[in-house]
Amino acid sequence: MDQVEIFLFSSALLLILCVFASKATGRMGIPTLVVFLGVGMLAGSDGIGGIYFDNAHVKSNMFYVNIPSGSAAINKSLVEMKFPQDLLIVLIERNSEVIIPRGATQLLQNDKMLVLAEKGSLDQLKEKVNAIAILDPSSNS
Repeated sequence: MDQVEIFLFSSALLLILCVFASKATGRMGIPTLVVFLGVGMLAGSDGIGGIYFDNAHVKSNMFYVNIPSGSAAINKSLVEMKFPQDLLIVLIERNSEVIIPRGATQLLQNDKMLVLAEKGSLDQLKEKVNAIAILDPSSNS
């Protein structure tokens, strides 16, 4: 087997294990979340699976972008903004509430977007929303 086949087989096996464990524990009254946490711990880097869930490259491309007052993005939908195709808005924080963004989601002043993007796309986003600061999500701001 080559690497791709091993990965697909392992993923399928893990998924089947989760489904059966979920059904079995549901009948016993154990929350499904506990099962998934347990399987994740077993499959993780410290368990028997050896899968590393931390990806420094992905983290290094995630940023918070604040929508400042006077931004061209205020009261416009994400679709209207025509952001780069290789940019993903993961979530929007608004008044201590987390919003899962969709194309019709409107941006408001002081919204904070968690964005996954390459450097060029991030620069384009910053330009489009007149962002003055792009913050690393690991900082406590």
